[in-house]
Amino acid sequence: MSAKESNLQSAEPAVYLSYTQDELNRAFDQTQWAPNMMQVVGNWGEISREVRERANAMQTRRYGDGFNEDLEIFPAAVPNAPIYVFMHGGEWKRRDNLSGAFPALSLVPAGFTYINLNFEALPHVPLTAVADQVRRAVVWVHNNARDFGADPDAIHLFGHSSGAHLAAVLATTRWQDFGAPADVLKSVSCVSGIYDMEPVLLSMRREWVKLTSDEGRALSPVHHAGNVNCPVSIIHGGNESPEFKRQAGLFRDALSAANKRCRLIPIADRNHFELLDTLREPGSELESLLVHARF
Repeated sequence: MSAKESNLQSAEPAVYLSYTQDELNRAFDQTQWAPNMMQVVGNWGEISREVRERANAMQTRRYGDGFNEDLEIFPAAVPNAPIYVFMHGGEWKRRDNLSGAFPALSLVPAGFTYINLNFEALPHVPLTAVADQVRRAVVWVHNNARDFGADPDAIHLFGHSSGAHLAAVLATTRWQDFGAPADVLKSVSCVSGIYDMEPVLLSMRREWVKLTSDEGRALSPVHHAGNVNCPVSIIHGGNESPEFKRQAGLFRDALSAANKRCRLIPIADRNHFELLDTLREPGSELESLLVHARF
């Protein structure tokens, strides 16, 4: 056997598209693409604590009786304000929303009542249960918005990372099946998300994302674009991993093929975490995209 033939036989095979197993694992490992991850994310908890201390009339409410079924409400300065609901990331494993208050620094001055949603995490419950949990949270917000001075007919939603995946799941939900208007969401913005679970279930994340192939397809927004009833913004950093960029384009293509309003926006010179971090101060490009998400 020649050396060339030996090298070909010993080469690691592709497990998804052209990815080898190591390459696919690396594609979903943010430490490989955002070397400042710990520094950036480490600041969010302290900043969020300060936001809560300074917030005017911030309140915590429960949307259900289960673990982590609560949310923080940061009211706008004016009554009957539109609402922005945020779903945090963390590989579907983060079990609290303690670091998710800081986007209020941008969105409340922009005229929105900001809601920092809490929900359960893997592996404590399956991802199918998390999806149902956040659906129930949206229905609760719609049914109770007037009680906290906001507009139930102006609910906008955004999520980051695994929270962006959940946001896309909500965008592709048939809301009439859950007792809410079909157009309960007026816009959805997905920041640095995943929209097809097939490669996730082949990567290292399968250690905690336990789904059957049917469940994975049910929770892959690219397969349910026809259910969308609002504009969808798909946003990613220019320094994201190639797989996160590919996923963003895949979701855009699915929405476009279904004749849905969508836009794909890369923001240059930002990695997976730096992009969300810009909401610490008003006036960022990301804030402008969220404010004008109903295009």
